[in-house]
Amino acid sequence: MKAEHRHELKTNELAQWLNNLPKWTKENMRIIIYLSIVLVLVVSAWIYKAYKSNVLSAREQLLLSSLLNEFEQNKVDILRQQTQGLDLSYMLIETSDKLRNFAAGTDNDEMAAFALIKAGQALRTELHYRISAVDNQTVSTQIAKAKSAYEEALNKAQNDASLRAMAMLGIGLCQEETANFDDAKKTYQQIVNDTALAVTTSAAAAEYRLAVMDGYTQLATFKEPPAPQPMFQPAEQDDTEIDFTLPPVVNSPVQE
Repeated sequence: MKAEHRHELKTNELAQWLNNLPKWTKENMRIIIYLSIVLVLVVSAWIYKAYKSNVLSAREQLLLSSLLNEFEQNKVDILRQQTQGLDLSYMLIETSDKLRNFAAGTDNDEMAAFALIKAGQALRTELHYRISAVDNQTVSTQIAKAKSAYEEALNKAQNDASLRAMAMLGIGLCQEETANFDDAKKTYQQIVNDTALAVTTSAAAAEYRLAVMDGYTQLATFKEPPAPQPMFQPAEQDDTEIDFTLPPVVNSPVQE
């Protein structure tokens, strides 16, 4: 077939297709609309995902950093005000709530886990920063909330060894602070035995807790103090009798 003839056939086919296009479009209008909508949705989803992964992620990182700085600044402010007899430890509870709200609002599991770990830490720290004594019921209730935050963080941090170890360490500390020493030992031992967590600082902390925790579980006993000694010892008395008899008076001669 000659090239001129082939070109003529293609030209005729194109012209025929263009002539039939309006009719084909009218007959397949619903399919065209459906495909157009799907295409728009796919493109919009891709654009939104790219926007979220860049812009929103940066905003979330900035917000989380701000909350972590607030946590550290709270501790400084609380200790400073304690010198004047003021108790501002409640600020840590407010910061803990903010961190939990952040964790609930982000799709990033790593950032959510870290925020929850810090939320639990803030609750535990608040109890230690109070001026007045804390009753056992308050301790149990607040530590239970902290432990819940650590457990939620552990569920979100399965793919991050460092965060997983931090969450488990927090759970162990909660168990220890409520005198559940046997459970705390099991938690610490689980961290130490996990080879995937061996390089984390939390593993070293868990090993240290195992080494020193028994010292906190034993009741302290105090020896009786020695009898007080007088500041000055009296001189030893000599039983030798002392003669206090005066010598006789001798009259001297009177000179005339």
